[in-house]
Amino acid sequence: MCLSRIDRSVCSGLCTLVLLFLSWVAWAAAAEPAGPIDDSKDGVYQSGLWRYEFSVSSPGSKSQGYHGKLLYNGVVLPPPAQTNDYYQTPWGPMYWVGQPVVLWGSHGWMSNPLVRAPVGQALPVPSDEGTLIVRVKTLTPEPLGTPDRLEKTDWVLAALKDFGADEGHVQADWYRLGAQPVTFHDTKRWGTAHIRLADTRPGKPFAVEIIGRGTLLLTPAPPEGAPGDSTLSRLNLNPTHTVELPRQVGATRLVKFTLNNFIDNLEMFLVFRVESLGKVLVIGPEANGKTVAVRDFDAIAIRLPGLASSGQTWAVASVDGKAVEPLGGVEYEPDTTNALRAALQGTFVALFRVQQKGRATVALNYRPLAAEGKKAAKSFRVRLDVQSSATGASAEAPAKTVSGSQKSRR
Repeated sequence: MCLSRIDRSVCSGLCTLVLLFLSWVAWAAAAEPAGPIDDSKDGVYQSGLWRYEFSVSSPGSKSQGYHGKLLYNGVVLPPPAQTNDYYQTPWGPMYWVGQPVVLWGSHGWMSNPLVRAPVGQALPVPSDEGTLIVRVKTLTPEPLGTPDRLEKTDWVLAALKDFGADEGHVQADWYRLGAQPVTFHDTKRWGTAHIRLADTRPGKPFAVEIIGRGTLLLTPAPPEGAPGDSTLSRLNLNPTHTVELPRQVGATRLVKFTLNNFIDNLEMFLVFRVESLGKVLVIGPEANGKTVAVRDFDAIAIRLPGLASSGQTWAVASVDGKAVEPLGGVEYEPDTTNALRAALQGTFVALFRVQQKGRATVALNYRPLAAEGKKAAKSFRVRLDVQSSATGASAEAPAKTVSGSQKSRR
């Protein structure tokens, strides 16, 4: 049936109006803020990359307190410079009201400003700097009798040659560093050496601590007779050594650490790499026993309450499926909203990298540190349905290598 020019014009106009209306509906839905915070009870609120954890302590008593923790992309936001500075969040402004030492009253981030202080400055949306992590692998110039694998990465081999090593034997492949020390060598012959991430403050370089009786060489020593003083790059026998890394995705560094036992030495190489977690999905106790859809995220942070001083810890019991993989050990995060509360409550954080589409069941157990094989006091289990991942920003090739370029003799 043919339509007149007027009919076609009317239809075209109606279609345009419908499209405009649908576009407005979509815009309104996207711009609509999340629901209000209920400050009468504990609650977890999540919207996009924002997460707000609210709790009430000693309810109904004279010591009743309110505690708010604000996260962005899986990272707990630190205190700003001034009281009542605020972030504009999906739930409206979130104000920093301070960390009073008393248990009663408001602590941390609140939806209402502190009455006795003027409203502060609006804070910019946090950068992804807080989602940077440091990973490390350990190598030796010769096999140690352990399951052996030769290093084949070009930039690592080039850095090894700067230190006079023709090849590298992998003792431990890439693993994430955290605040808790990780043992990277432990034998009766050469002793024990640990490594940890000591400083992760935004705006500051990463500071890696190597704890062990040995000698650290930060840059290759110049050949004999060449200008330069190699002792400047050495730290003499000392139980603690520090290596700095720039806070930049793709930054790498290779250092040489020699364990000394006064009879013979063990040379080891530590290779560091800075990566970004990308977009982080935060999961808490509310997800226990449930299936969680993972769309457009690069990593998953499981945050579970606990207390490190109790002698108990959350640990990954199993990962059934190839959709995700653990990123290092479980880290402990004390409650920073109140000094007294920090002794009573904290959070354990387990990170997982999204690997591929599919499903994976992750289980964690809460048990004493020295209670292998015993029944866990608590357990947590979540099924992750990875439907898509974000672009991902981990660096497989270095963007910036921090090491010397001078050649040395072996």
